[in-house]
Amino acid sequence: MTFVSTAVAFCFWMHRVSRNLGPLGVEERRFTPRWAVIWWFVPLMQLFRPYQVVREVWSGSREESSGPAWTL
Repeated sequence: MTFVSTAVAFCFWMHRVSRNLGPLGVEERRFTPRWAVIWWFVPLMQLFRPYQVVREVWSGSREESSGPAWTL
């Protein structure tokens, strides 16, 4: 039950952060908020598309902030 609840909450969160890129001023987005969630469930594509979605959200939200960049 906890796993399912966490997965649903994560999907809602991913949709919301992807949707918030528009108000942040990111004009060109590769993934819509709907597809930001759907890619997690498409076989084979789930191996690399979610990473690309999260990378787009990360870089889009970083453009507006003035703090130091976090890198691995």
